[in-house]
Amino acid sequence: MSVVEADEDAQGGTFSEKSCRSLECVDWTDTFIGAISHCLEVGNFNARTWPEGVALEEDNLMAAWAGTAERRLLDRIKALSAEKTTAHVYNAVHDLIYGIARARAHMRYELRAEFEATFTAIIPEFVVDMLISDLAAQSAYEERYVAAMGAVERYLSAQGVNVIWAKDTPTGVAPYTAVADDGVALDDFPDTVQYALFLNGAFLHLDGGSLELGLVRDSSLNHANDYELFGESFENVARIGPLAATRWITATICPSGQFPALATALSCS
Repeated sequence: MSVVEADEDAQGGTFSEKSCRSLECVDWTDTFIGAISHCLEVGNFNARTWPEGVALEEDNLMAAWAGTAERRLLDRIKALSAEKTTAHVYNAVHDLIYGIARARAHMRYELRAEFEATFTAIIPEFVVDMLISDLAAQSAYEERYVAAMGAVERYLSAQGVNVIWAKDTPTGVAPYTAVADDGVALDDFPDTVQYALFLNGAFLHLDGGSLELGLVRDSSLNHANDYELFGESFENVARIGPLAATRWITATICPSGQFPALATALSCS
């Protein structure tokens, strides 16, 4: 890009030269699908005498498998995104909306995207409970027990942001302890929340399908008087948009229920 003024054009030579960007092929980035498997080995006697217990373990196994698969995809999106942070200002509802609005505006500006450009936000599902708690504590809020999920979705939808509520979080950022001991206090909401925001089309889900073998028997299992229930999916995430079209945000959020006074609500440093 270049600008040549009239006096520069009159001087000629290097003063009037215009720049020209050359098109060069970028390096290829290979992204391979991975296999996320689930396997349950069951004794024949168990299956015959306690089928309800086996069915329950199958359900538990599939729930754990779904968490592993979702966590892996979140890890990939996080690794391929531009990481940012936001600070706590007033309350959880304000801070979440404020953070998404700023990130969305910045990405549009940086990419010269249309105002109507659409985005996707992937937010942990427990944030809904945090927002409900925050709204319930705001005495100035008329509908204190409003369904926070629907309210946030409607607000963000009007801004071109589609929300996906994720049941899992990336590796290493679990919001609660795995198992609470009896007699101890309930876990509080975490001080920080991590979520993704990206321009639609920035990421591509590589779906290689699934292989569900179901009940498997072979000579080794037969000798042990067992059988296996086995299956796996083949998937990954690739970023096909620029890094500038992505954000992974670590937000400091507190469901304080505080509502700013008019004297401070509009003050900006």
